[in-house]
Amino acid sequence: MALNLFCFFGRHMPRRSHMKWDGAHFVSDCRFCKSPIRKHKTGWQKIEGGDQPLATR
Repeated sequence: MALNLFCFFGRHMPRRSHMKWDGAHFVSDCRFCKSPIRKHKTGWQKIEGGDQPLATR
């Protein structure tokens, strides 16, 4: 699977159909690399230690 340049530079894009509220942040899976990501004030960031997409948890 080819890595998207957005993901390479840490600019992940959410799959809006899988977005959830965890009580503090919106969380989703990246549209391209399928990594779990969290919305921060600076944008979407990969969740460290999250190896599986949220849809399979």
